[in-house]
Amino acid sequence: MGLRVGSSGESTLSVLRSLRRNSIQESRSLERIASGRKINRASDGPAATVLIERLSAEIASLGQASRNTQSAANLVNTAESGLAEVSNQLTGLRTQALAALNAGIFGSDIQNTIQGTVDQSVAAITRLSNSTRFGSRDLLNGELSVQTGAASPELERIDVQSGDFSSGLPRTVSVEVTDAATQATAGGTVAATQTGASVVRITGSGGSVELSFATGASREDIVAAINTVSEQTGVEAAVTGEIRSVEFGSNESIQIEEISGDLEGITTGNFSGTDVVANVDGQVAQGVGNVIQLRTSGLSADIQVEAGATGDFDFSVEGGGATFQLGTTTADSLTVGIASADAATLGRSSGLGGLTSITSGGANSLANDPRNALRVIDAASSEILGQRSRLGSLRKNILDSGQRSIDSQIENVSASRSRLADADIASEIANSVRSRILRQSSVSALAQLNLNAASALRLLGG
Repeated sequence: MGLRVGSSGESTLSVLRSLRRNSIQESRSLERIASGRKINRASDGPAATVLIERLSAEIASLGQASRNTQSAANLVNTAESGLAEVSNQLTGLRTQALAALNAGIFGSDIQNTIQGTVDQSVAAITRLSNSTRFGSRDLLNGELSVQTGAASPELERIDVQSGDFSSGLPRTVSVEVTDAATQATAGGTVAATQTGASVVRITGSGGSVELSFATGASREDIVAAINTVSEQTGVEAAVTGEIRSVEFGSNESIQIEEISGDLEGITTGNFSGTDVVANVDGQVAQGVGNVIQLRTSGLSADIQVEAGATGDFDFSVEGGGATFQLGTTTADSLTVGIASADAATLGRSSGLGGLTSITSGGANSLANDPRNALRVIDAASSEILGQRSRLGSLRKNILDSGQRSIDSQIENVSASRSRLADADIASEIANSVRSRILRQSSVSALAQLNLNAASALRLLGG
């Protein structure tokens, strides 16, 4: 085989190409080891780069959603803590009202002292409602209550607690009442005149009493006797002679027992009322007496319907409330209403006025009507407990659950991005070592080729 100078040049170019390739590969492996990333520029993987950037944006969005949810939970906790203090004040108020009912023991000076304590407690509730804040937001003064607008007159009270209003406001809500709530009603009506004496025990949701009726007692006499103890029993009598519960709903009952004789015209036994049956925006709602309770992700509300009303009604949601962004899209928002805990507002569901009516000079003060004062306090307690329950449910079932879901999403999406973007350090070290060995081999081969070329030149030069 002859000596060819050209072949030596071709070999040198081949070795140089291998040297350049091995150097580049070693450099890329070292870059990946230093950065920890498999994709350092778009040219390292165009399709992977797009996926990595999208996953990175999603992780950032989920991180903000997680922070939003935690902030919402903190706000709810702050509001619930304020309501818990109001509840404590109401417990003390109830104790004072019960003490005032014990009028046979206390003199007027003690009654005045009790009334003064009541006034201070009511003032404390107003201070709590005005001072409970989260950042710059007042929580319990009604600022965060959901505002409703035009409503059918048959809808006596509307309390919207939360809803998804991302589609915009105002929003019209339809209410279809198919069956009105009823009172527990005894069979028959009291006879116009009793032909014999009788002793009857009447038991209602409030308690039980025994009533004696003489021979010849008129319907009016019996109606008046039953209504005199209505506050104790929760049972009333109509002028028509009908005996029924004061309130409406399946929780109301009447039991009529004839201890002796016969209450003519009335059927003895146990009788119960029924709850309102209704749909709200096509969703089946629960009835509690005359109150429709809807609990869905789209709308949570209590709607009190006029007694006996049936048909199609509506109301509008105008705005207000606290809107929380709990996810990564506009559809993941939730508006929560926190009703006022002001003393002038609390207790109005009693139909007797707010807590301010039990203070000195009020219509339901301890001096004027301690029994009504107790009713107002009990109504206020029910309102506060209902609101605390709703906020607790919101925290547990929506915020905490959503937080766990978001954290799980962040974990899974981060794992997917890592699989695409993160370098396999062990593999890259192995690749780097291999490329270094090959590069060094190429350098040695190049040196050998240069030596051979020099030897050929010396031969030619003689």
